[in-house]
Amino acid sequence: MYSIYQVMNKRALSIIFVTVGILAVTGVAILAAKGYRFDRRTGALRGTGIISVSSIPSGAAIFLDGELTSASNNTINDLDPKSYVLKVSKDGFSTWQKQVIVEASKVTLVDVTLFPVAPDLRPLTFTGVSSPQLSPDGQKIAYAITDPTKAGLWVLDITNRPFTFSRDPKQVAKDSATFTFSKATFSWTPDSKTLLVTGSTNKVGLSSAKSVAYLLDGDRLNDSPVDTLNSLDQIKVGWQTDLDLKSKDRFSRLPESVKPLATDSAKIKWSPDEAKVALEKDHQIQVYDLKKDTWGPVGTPKDYSWYPDSAHLILVDDGIISIVETDGSNKTTIYAGSFESNLVFPWPDGSKLVILASFNKAAGANLYSINLR
Repeated sequence: MYSIYQVMNKRALSIIFVTVGILAVTGVAILAAKGYRFDRRTGALRGTGIISVSSIPSGAAIFLDGELTSASNNTINDLDPKSYVLKVSKDGFSTWQKQVIVEASKVTLVDVTLFPVAPDLRPLTFTGVSSPQLSPDGQKIAYAITDPTKAGLWVLDITNRPFTFSRDPKQVAKDSATFTFSKATFSWTPDSKTLLVTGSTNKVGLSSAKSVAYLLDGDRLNDSPVDTLNSLDQIKVGWQTDLDLKSKDRFSRLPESVKPLATDSAKIKWSPDEAKVALEKDHQIQVYDLKKDTWGPVGTPKDYSWYPDSAHLILVDDGIISIVETDGSNKTTIYAGSFESNLVFPWPDGSKLVILASFNKAAGANLYSINLR
């Protein structure tokens, strides 16, 4: 018969063996999760890495060093730590390609945006518009119409709304016998809620024209706008104070080596997420990434603006609109043709670009959307 001590020893050994087994399995699982694999050639563990690729649109083919490996929105596992040529392609869209470095026991995240090679062009207005202005928050476009049936100022809301909400333009001011809004000077106020309209009244029953300044609500028809000319200077001081405070806060976040460039550059533009800044450096537009402390040269366009994802810039040259990544790679021509070169506005979700172009002299210039998805 076994003594009580022998029974206890056997139980203790069983517990020890089970514990060791659990720890061993757990350790192997942890190493496997970190990308370590057993190399039969060397008899040792080797570290591997993972590339996780997501794309817009989804379902694109992924090529690694020229070999088809997977589809986008997926991961490529068990990769030796080194540099790879990653290519993402989909029928009807531009091909994306970049050098990607894989490190042992790490996941390399790659977000890819593919743009169509033949974007769809659709009219947003039909009666002819002039002086379109994008609001500071990028959510609305204000413009003037001189056609007698619709003469005045209009606002197009380009935010993403449920299908139950109308996206039709709203008239915010009508031309009248006393004031011609469609020929006045107008601009958005810093809060993107109001339009400042300045000009002179029409000589109807008056010996001379009178200078006026109206603040119009951008969401409704302003039937009886009030002249704010006498208080305009004070109002502008308040706006400028707010803008200066915001500019000072942004400037304080730049490293000392970048601040002189930001001070001298006339084309400095912050990304929507405020993690990058585009400005002129070494006679070309470059993007400085505040998080990575890196520069990316993107070229010498006549004009440029940020794409909503903060990962691309929209470049505008004579008759050409391109989109490029902030490191200067994967430049794609989006549109080549007639348009007003200083008027290219991105849709807030990046699904479209809006341009002002004239394809029919009788209709005048109108707003068109270039559909990117």
